[in-house]
Amino acid sequence: MKLFYGGWVADGRDKTIPSKDSFLFIVGLKKGIPMLLQDLLKTLGENISRQEPIMELFHNLLESSTEGILITELDDKVIAMNRAFEQLHGWRREDVIGEILPWIPSHFIDETKLLSQMILADKAVIGYETIRLREDGSQVSISLTIFSITNHEGIVIAIVYVEKVSAEQKLMETENTYKSLVENAQIGVYLYQEGRIIYVNPHLAHIFGYTVEEFFFRNNSDLVVKEDWMKLLEEARQALTSHDSKHNFEITGIRKDRNKIYLEGTITFITYNGRPAVFVTCQDVTYKKEMEQLILESAQRYHSLVKFLPEPIVVNNNGSIIYANKLAVQLVGAKSEVDIIGMSIFDFLHPDDHDNSKRTIQRIMESDEPSGLQRRKLIDRNGDIIDVEINSIRLHNFHGDMVILSVLRDLTEQKKEEEILIQSEKLAAVGKLAAGVAHEIRNPLTALRGFCQLLSKKYIADRYFFDIMITELDRINMIVNDFMTLSKPQVTDFKIENVNRILQSVIPILETQALLNNVSIVATYNELPSISCEEGPLKQVFINVINNAIHAMPSGGEIRVGTKVKHGGCIQVSIQDEGIGIPEEIIRRIGEPFFTTKENGTGLGLMISRKIIENHHGHFQISSKKNQGTTVDIYLPIPKIIV
Repeated sequence: MKLFYGGWVADGRDKTIPSKDSFLFIVGLKKGIPMLLQDLLKTLGENISRQEPIMELFHNLLESSTEGILITELDDKVIAMNRAFEQLHGWRREDVIGEILPWIPSHFIDETKLLSQMILADKAVIGYETIRLREDGSQVSISLTIFSITNHEGIVIAIVYVEKVSAEQKLMETENTYKSLVENAQIGVYLYQEGRIIYVNPHLAHIFGYTVEEFFFRNNSDLVVKEDWMKLLEEARQALTSHDSKHNFEITGIRKDRNKIYLEGTITFITYNGRPAVFVTCQDVTYKKEMEQLILESAQRYHSLVKFLPEPIVVNNNGSIIYANKLAVQLVGAKSEVDIIGMSIFDFLHPDDHDNSKRTIQRIMESDEPSGLQRRKLIDRNGDIIDVEINSIRLHNFHGDMVILSVLRDLTEQKKEEEILIQSEKLAAVGKLAAGVAHEIRNPLTALRGFCQLLSKKYIADRYFFDIMITELDRINMIVNDFMTLSKPQVTDFKIENVNRILQSVIPILETQALLNNVSIVATYNELPSISCEEGPLKQVFINVINNAIHAMPSGGEIRVGTKVKHGGCIQVSIQDEGIGIPEEIIRRIGEPFFTTKENGTGLGLMISRKIIENHHGHFQISSKKNQGTTVDIYLPIPKIIV
């Protein structure tokens, strides 16, 4: 019998077109092999010259099959085999082609004869499980599919070998695969059954700083903080009660070096060796937790920094206030942050600033550039106007939103300081003027007054005019004296005095003038400590203030003078009248040089009084209500050595 396979099957390269009386059949399929081969053989037909594509198909099927394929004659002489068969049995094709292969164990000879009889009866054998020998003499369990092809020269048998793997071997291989996966997994794994750990993988032991062997001898208290272990047991119990087979957990573990670690994982309830068990997987999330804690602490520090920053801070989202720190709440006169959260920023902006503020907001939201300092007027909860400077910037992610953060600066104190500076400059100017001209004016005034007195005696008929001249000269002299007071750089002759005594010496002097204006002076003296002061200038201050109070009540009334010690280490002298009051815009200007509401006033009296009090390190406070009178509070510090 001539068979095409020859050298082609042996070395896999020779693809000579077969002769007319030769043929090829083999395919590595587990089911339907005989029918497929019969169909392919019929396709060959009588015109063998047109069968080269089919021979190519056979070759490819043979070599690409993952099952071992062997072709023999009835006398077991090998005609062909594929590479999968070589790998299964260990023989090489070039060594066995044309040879009788001793692959059948001696005690399977009878079985083989029975199989041959079935093939001769034209019955294919599919999935027959038996034993065959490898080249090294070892046995292998296989599943056989055998069929025959008959032509005019005889019968050729095709055998498909499939290695059989026993259930035990499959289980072992599966277990080995799983074990390999678990052993090399970068996640902690352990199996817990009947109160003890029966398996732990190397990664989990590494997480805790132990070897696998050391881990088995650890108690739960060595591995998990007590509170978390009890919580974990309770959660597991609830999960079992609710028939929940899987449960997530977070616990704090204890490493071998006693440092804490944070673990997240899953508990799965399984059956192992026929008994309930707990299968646990977990990951070390210590770094993640530490980063989260750092971020949280950073956010808390930032929040505290913003909350207690010595500048008012407001955050708005599309004009709606979503955050305000403590100083911002105080600035607008609210009781707490809750009172203004949710309100519009335009509820607190003066209407004159609305348009400019809207343009600024639009510009800020279009860039990351700060707005720069801008002056605005706020309206607090009491309706009072507050001058502020605002600097705003866009924040990209404030609780997930794009918002505007504004830092405000209250200009109230700055404006006061500016006013004080202006007043000081005015005082300095007046002082320089006084120092330059006071002496030059006083000498001519003395001469003029003396001549007026002499002429008034000589020209008795015109004495009235001379008296007017003398009065005006005295007025000029009083102004010069005020100038001289301003020119003094500071009070230097301080002594320990009691303010009550100074007032008691001043009030009787003014009572006569008060009675002429139908005004009564009522004084209330509380016990005061003595202070370091200059008596003369303080008398001048009290006289000026009480005189102003008398003139403020042309229809009469009562002046109340009182003294007391204030918390903070100072003495308060309060002088209150019942006059018509002073408008707020005028109160702001009281004390300016040459500003006065009196017809014959110079505007220097209160300015000089303010300077004297400042030289005593005290301060004035003037308050007034329409038709309810005016109150002047004078505060003088109590030296610590006196207290």
